[in-house]
Amino acid sequence: MHNLKPCNIEVNNIRGNRFFADCQNCTPVFTDGVNTECFLDNSNGTFEPRDAVKGDVARMILYMAVRYEGGGELDMQLTDQILPEGDNAPLMGRLSDMLAWHLADPPDDFELNRHEVIFGYQGNRNPFIDHPELAEHLWGDLQGETWPVNLHTTAPRSEKPKPRAYPNPAVTEVFLPEEAADAVMRSVTGSVVFRATQTKRISLESLPAGVYLLEWHGTESGREVQRLIKL
Repeated sequence: MHNLKPCNIEVNNIRGNRFFADCQNCTPVFTDGVNTECFLDNSNGTFEPRDAVKGDVARMILYMAVRYEGGGELDMQLTDQILPEGDNAPLMGRLSDMLAWHLADPPDDFELNRHEVIFGYQGNRNPFIDHPELAEHLWGDLQGETWPVNLHTTAPRSEKPKPRAYPNPAVTEVFLPEEAADAVMRSVTGSVVFRATQTKRISLESLPAGVYLLEWHGTESGREVQRLIKL
């Protein structure tokens, strides 16, 4: 499940087997007249996803490269070589872009929560979510340097994950962690849109879609601030 992510079916069909990479000769991808913020590059057969999910996509590809190492399975490798469509060699890329996307778009609350849910079902982890710096040790500027962490892909994160309000993004409501004592939610302009002291549930039905800042105080974690997306 670490390599699965919901996608618009038309966008998925357009992408096909194209390599993920930054496009050079970009053609915007539209579905039903709506710009998806994705791009095709027909000059070399690559596909560039929207910025909001580039890091997620990169960490899925990095995971596949270390999960499938031969021994009766495909040995998947990351490369900067772009294969023509229809070539089914177990090469993925573009490596340099995957590393750049991984660094530019680190794991957010949604991806961290998804990771924990997958671990609960599947019993293994994506090490590039737990330890983003690992990619630089394998493919980047830190190759050859000693890896400082005892890495276990079947063990929980070494540090206890921070409690978070959920779901995020949300549509109609969001729930505060059990330890939250009070909460204030503000618009990006700083206006208070909700204040709570005796509830763990925040209704979002009267709020317009957008980005909000949710600040809450926990009995153990202290002051926490989350970026919350209302869909």
